[in-house]
Amino acid sequence: MPRKRQVREGDHLSSIAQAYGFRTDDPVWHHADNADLPAKRKSPHILAPGDEVTIPDPVKKEDGGRGVVGGACPQRCCDLAERSAPDVAIHRSRA
Repeated sequence: MPRKRQVREGDHLSSIAQAYGFRTDDPVWHHADNADLPAKRKSPHILAPGDEVTIPDPVKKEDGGRGVVGGACPQRCCDLAERSAPDVAIHRSRA
């Protein structure tokens, strides 16, 4: 289920998307629930505190998804799509 996130001072869409496991901001920027965002903010790099962004569900690459850090971890203990990008890097380095 997609999640809502309120933009805070200093946020930009790339950092938000990466925190939710996306490699690029495209899946978030182009999500149907964010259709009004490109009209308000001409660039995903310029958001204002208080803007609301819908984060789509991660789609695993095996299922045809694009741009998501996902899939089973090497240790088979979790789903990497549930982790933030920095956590994934740390988790993979321990495998």
